[in-house]
Amino acid sequence: MVLLCSLALYKPLHIVVGVDASIRNDSNGIVAVTKQGDRIVLVRNQKWQPSKKNPIDFEASLERYIRELNDQFTIKACYYDPYQFHRSAMTLAKDHIKMVEYPQTLDRLTQMSQNLYDLIIGRNLLLYPDKEVKAHAQKAIATETPGGWRIVKKQTSHKIDLIIALAIACQGAVNMKTGQREWIRTDVPDLLGENEENEDGWENVSGLH
Repeated sequence: MVLLCSLALYKPLHIVVGVDASIRNDSNGIVAVTKQGDRIVLVRNQKWQPSKKNPIDFEASLERYIRELNDQFTIKACYYDPYQFHRSAMTLAKDHIKMVEYPQTLDRLTQMSQNLYDLIIGRNLLLYPDKEVKAHAQKAIATETPGGWRIVKKQTSHKIDLIIALAIACQGAVNMKTGQREWIRTDVPDLLGENEENEDGWENVSGLH
């Protein structure tokens, strides 16, 4: 995917990062997105799977990956739940990475889920083909609540952390829309243009199904 490789070296590209972290049992996911116009574009994603016998080392995995993202791109904000990731966030903040607390409370989970649903229905979410993202998407369902749609697992054993991280990142990107247009750069590659790379290397979120 030529277009994706070019993004990996494009430091001026501004990104928003979503983190879904867990020390034991559940998987960990990090997703980075950028924005072009009204669309959110997936830039990078990574998953880690800890276990009871082998808990994850945040410093060697998630923290390192976020630093790599910051070296390759410009992180405008990295959203995280402080329940598991507080120490790591404080460490990363010392490296001048903007860390933003995003506790996964019921109202926030509903808000970010509804936002992701709206992006999908409006065809404003662009993803590159990725087996892990697809697998997590297939194990996630939306349940309707009085406040809107909320993402949940089909089964308790299922892993959907990349979708949760994607929803967090998308919510962060959309939240920056008002009054912060300076972060939406006009010199980024045309990710949505009708060209060969776009047809071969990218797909609308509908391609997950």
